[in-house]
Amino acid sequence: MIFTKSLINPFVHLSAIPTQRIYKTLNDIGLEVDSFHSLRAPDRVVVGKVLECEKHPDADKLNVCQVDIGEERRQIVCGAKNVAAGQWVAVALEGAKISDTLTIKKAKLRGIESQGMICSSSELGFPKLNEGIMILDSSIGELKLGKPLHEYPLFSDDIFEIDITPNRGDCLSLYGVARELAAAYDLDFSEYPKEQEEDNVLGIGRLLQVSHEGKLDSSLLYKTVQLNELKLPLSIALTLAYNDLLGESVLQNFIQYATLVSGVSIKAYRHDACLPASTSDEKPLKASIMIKKDENGLESVYAGEKKLSTIGVSQNRETMPLDAPEVVILEASYTPPAIISEGVARSKVEKETRFFYRASRGSNPHLPSGITLLCSALHKMGGALIYSGTHEITQNYKPATITVDLHSLSAFIGQEVPKTKVVSLLKSLKFEVDLASDDSFLAIRPPLFRHDIHNKQDIAEEIVRLLGIDTILAKPLYFAEKRRTDEEYILYKHHRSLAKRAMVAGFNETIHFVFNQKSRLKEWGYTTIDESVDLLNPITSELDTLRPTLLLSLLDSVVRNKNLGYSQIALFEMGSTYTAARQERFSLAFVASGLKKEAIYPYSKGEKWSLVGFAEEIASVIGEFSLEQRAPQSEKLFHPAQCAYIIQKGERIGTIAKLHPLAQEAFDLEETFVAEIDLEALKPSLIQAQSFSKFPKLQRDLTVLIGKNHPFSALRQEIKKLGIIEIKELFPLDIYTDEKIDEEQISLTIRLLIQSDSKTLEEEEIVSITQKVLDLLNHRFGAKLR
Repeated sequence: MIFTKSLINPFVHLSAIPTQRIYKTLNDIGLEVDSFHSLRAPDRVVVGKVLECEKHPDADKLNVCQVDIGEERRQIVCGAKNVAAGQWVAVALEGAKISDTLTIKKAKLRGIESQGMICSSSELGFPKLNEGIMILDSSIGELKLGKPLHEYPLFSDDIFEIDITPNRGDCLSLYGVARELAAAYDLDFSEYPKEQEEDNVLGIGRLLQVSHEGKLDSSLLYKTVQLNELKLPLSIALTLAYNDLLGESVLQNFIQYATLVSGVSIKAYRHDACLPASTSDEKPLKASIMIKKDENGLESVYAGEKKLSTIGVSQNRETMPLDAPEVVILEASYTPPAIISEGVARSKVEKETRFFYRASRGSNPHLPSGITLLCSALHKMGGALIYSGTHEITQNYKPATITVDLHSLSAFIGQEVPKTKVVSLLKSLKFEVDLASDDSFLAIRPPLFRHDIHNKQDIAEEIVRLLGIDTILAKPLYFAEKRRTDEEYILYKHHRSLAKRAMVAGFNETIHFVFNQKSRLKEWGYTTIDESVDLLNPITSELDTLRPTLLLSLLDSVVRNKNLGYSQIALFEMGSTYTAARQERFSLAFVASGLKKEAIYPYSKGEKWSLVGFAEEIASVIGEFSLEQRAPQSEKLFHPAQCAYIIQKGERIGTIAKLHPLAQEAFDLEETFVAEIDLEALKPSLIQAQSFSKFPKLQRDLTVLIGKNHPFSALRQEIKKLGIIEIKELFPLDIYTDEKIDEEQISLTIRLLIQSDSKTLEEEEIVSITQKVLDLLNHRFGAKLR
């Protein structure tokens, strides 16, 4: 918003306050100044009057004007289309420096001498008003021939441009800014103009009937005016031009001015557009409008079946006055901004910025101030006739009372503020303040135009704004943090412990978006989120769904590192993944590619990763686990012959695999190994001490012929069921086959680790244990000792 010092002065007298101080104050109270500067008409630019205006004899587009500047008459050649005899104008005399490159001198234009220049507003450094010269009028002050233009306040002013935050709609008007400055300087504030004396003409009841349907959220005020030939005063035109609000319609410019000054949202309708249809030749005199909710649930104004406007949102252009002598209906409206914003967002209707911007941020709810200001301007400056009376629909808005403990308030602010000072500051901002009986509490009701005030923190902010943040003593923040060992904290520490172990094992941590590309996931065989719960507004087409796996993003990072020249790549990530029903899970994934150990010439050629070596590194992170063969499934990343479930405490908690050769080719990688684990299965637990045997541990190897379709996991499970506590561990040692062995069988060597917790085992006991295992294998799997 842009305003000048002279525009604020009628409401709060700032003449005695230096501009630099006002600049600082505006910033201090939260109205951040984007820019400010002084704008002054150049020296030797004076008020003149065009006495005669004739066409140039040798140029169709030039006029020869005789201009009175007080002490003398000057002949000036002017090319503006709108110059005419009788106009008061700004005249730049010889020696006037209009810009850095233009100084006025006597000249001859097509043979006619010109002694100066009749200026436009933009030529003098002010906003552009029209395509021609600037025509002066009494709205800038008493016009005196020869008077320097910069002696008029409008042409020697300080201009401020401030940024208004969305919650401060009350400051989108001159009233609002003046009210804030009056409070900051403890000055009197004159807000509302006196009501316009109404002309002795028909009352509004003879011209307009207003009704409504159902309970409304909006307050409305209607007034009728008979327009004559309107002319926009220069002072209003310049005020609007500063804010880029100057339009073609003179009446709409008056309305924009009244809205800019008062903050009240105002519309105008043609009276004849609101008249009921008639079958007779005699035109009805009384217009009738109805306020009701439209098909989108938004409160709207109707004349019969025709919608005139949606309150706070838009207006039917066919109902707008045409700047001709006619009767118009003026409407001032206020709707709580939350209702306007939510209604428009819900219905997604088209909106007009000039209505919605102000209404959605909070327009001025004191409707008479805007209508009175507009009617006064139309009457005094446009000669309009104001019909007596108004039609009003008023809602009883009641701001909530906020109870504030003075001690808590001082704690929020950071220092003690006397109660009398608190009350004084709040009342200067038009808050209502009542003291409680015990004198330690305040009951505070914010004014209706401050819809952004909801709690005691907001009240504290208002006090700090006016006190000035620089007046609050700086002191270190004191707080006492209690020791917290809740489940979330323990889980966080556990996850970070896993991350540290992974880094010690040589894996580098990565973080990726939780989004991925649906088509790419499907290409690699992953189940994506159901359409009914998928993203409605993805940030890009490449990130259009939530990821079901961490592996694709990790592999992309491996590719980037490989392209950067790295030969040793080991990465891990902890993060969210999502099921088809969009249920969030937390996963831990690893990937290793290239060399495990770098080549050191000439001593070593380096060491490549293997599935066993990869599994050992992961075990150093998550603890011991076993592997169970995993049959190929929908995922196409995994090698069908080198893929296994990760088993921990008897549960499947993840998958480990070599990358499928086709996937390696697609990603252009060397041998690569991946693993993805359900992080929620790796729950933190206290370390429990266990006894250990001090007696010798013995190993026995059994080589049997067995069907090759029996997975070792099934053998292990059955042997465990024997319940022989002396068998501490068993694992496959060797698989062998040749032409002497049946093609449906393999030679499998199993190693048993046998130990007693209470004694040294005798040979007979060891033989008995191994025989029990052999008998089981023979009975359950048809295995024979080789």
